[in-house]
Amino acid sequence: MSYRRHGRLMLLLPTLALALSGCGGDPGAGEDATMHLEITASDSPDVVRVDAAEGASTTIANSLVGDFDVEVESVDGDAVEFSTSEDMAPEGKTGGINLNDTRSDFTVAKGDEVKFSTPTTDAGTTWTATLEEGPAPS
Repeated sequence: MSYRRHGRLMLLLPTLALALSGCGGDPGAGEDATMHLEITASDSPDVVRVDAAEGASTTIANSLVGDFDVEVESVDGDAVEFSTSEDMAPEGKTGGINLNDTRSDFTVAKGDEVKFSTPTTDAGTTWTATLEEGPAPS
């Protein structure tokens, strides 16, 4: 290859590299785009957030049942299965709580919400879990 051709090729390489680097797609999408669970209590303005990553967990303080843990068990596309360290009463089919079906495993899909409550008939707390875009804020 002559010096002149080699020089032209050397001028084209940076231009080609710049052109190809712009073909990566949406810079906000991909591996950095994650989701997180947001859990709010009916008797508190506080919001608890935990990354939607298998094994991620957080502790929620509650004066009625004591502190309990929430752990992400699995992530499947736009749905997350999580568990609580204490059995909770899920929302009933017509609202209210279902004390006959207490459980510790719940699934929430993006765009939906899941409600669960302390399994008591007197006073109680209802939590609402949703799946949100982005990592859990610190």
